[in-house]
Amino acid sequence: MANDVSSRQWRLDTPNAFGNANALLWPGNVYVKAMYWANAGAPPQNAIIKDRNGKVVWAPTTAAGETDVADIRLGDIGWVEGFVLDTLTAGQIIVYVK
Repeated sequence: MANDVSSRQWRLDTPNAFGNANALLWPGNVYVKAMYWANAGAPPQNAIIKDRNGKVVWAPTTAAGETDVADIRLGDIGWVEGFVLDTLTAGQIIVYVK
């Protein structure tokens, strides 16, 4: 699957889309209601989401030694200036936008 930002529920599984680092998945401002990392996989894994200026918005990790990694959830984030999926080692990020 490739990144899908065609609706209010984004499904992201390809970091640095379009073949270049810091590729903007969404160039403008976007209101993020919630995000979760589904199927993070066996630890250690990590994900990094940044805004268009390189500021980290969310950087969840699963630690080595963890055995039961449920979906990792983050509630209402608010406005984000641009959206970059910088790193994703496993699973997919689900983003709910307003």
